[in-house]
Amino acid sequence: MGANLDQLRYFCEIVRTKGFTRAAKTLRITQPALSKAVRQLEEIYSVELLLRNSGEVIPSAEGTLFYERAVEILECVDKVDIEMKNIQGKVFGNLRVGSSDNFANHVLPEIFNSFLNLCPEVKLDLFTGTAQAIQDELLDRRIELGLFFNRTTDKNLVLTPLTEVEFVVVCKRDNLKKSSLKGQTELLRSMSFVGSRLVDYKEPYLALQMLRSAKIEPRNLIAVNNQETQKNLALSGVGYTLIPRFMVKQELESGAAAQIRFPKPFLAPAYLAVRAGIRLSTAASRFRAYLESRVPDRI
Repeated sequence: MGANLDQLRYFCEIVRTKGFTRAAKTLRITQPALSKAVRQLEEIYSVELLLRNSGEVIPSAEGTLFYERAVEILECVDKVDIEMKNIQGKVFGNLRVGSSDNFANHVLPEIFNSFLNLCPEVKLDLFTGTAQAIQDELLDRRIELGLFFNRTTDKNLVLTPLTEVEFVVVCKRDNLKKSSLKGQTELLRSMSFVGSRLVDYKEPYLALQMLRSAKIEPRNLIAVNNQETQKNLALSGVGYTLIPRFMVKQELESGAAAQIRFPKPFLAPAYLAVRAGIRLSTAASRFRAYLESRVPDRI
């Protein structure tokens, strides 16, 4: 007798969340039920599948192999269910997308709304976070599509430029009026830089790379892990920040924000990423095509 689908789902969720407590909460079942399912699996295959390490639950070597195969099986089962429904001519299933906060807040809402109106049977599951966090979600197969700025060299991911985004250096307008400094380099050195947390990135993040390309080395970093908060802090007068223009368009037009200009614009591609070798679900495939048709070449 082999494993059943519930046992596979339970085991995969334990591995994904690295613990029985979090998995039980996500699955809405009791921890004893999860423990029983794992024990039954280990009895069926006569191997130890899970190990405890510093308070976390991690798979053994055999458990890692079992997890990879279980994920493949569950994906196939889900695809069969969705594709049988799609024969009726409708798009069903979960649309699992990861996006940077700025895109999720300023670009995607209207696109999601119109797409879901066209495909009302699709259920949106949106994850927001840093580029690295989105890449991890893709690699762990918790999402199918990722939107972010920082390019990766991971061969397990396939990146396609979606659009070109203009970034701008902004601060509260009053900060410029009060300043007697004329040179922008001198001005920026006198102000704190509101940027991302360095610990969230393996390499210097995009805003730092852009500033350094303009020979600006930020001082007095105020580290924030959310760009909307970075913008609000900068516009409150705390310092300056470098963010996509689409995030601060209204504030620039109203005069609440001031742009510190540079000879050349700061431009960067926004990438649409998928896991290599994975066939997208119908919902994800349809949304990808819809997204590419709705986002202009430059924003």
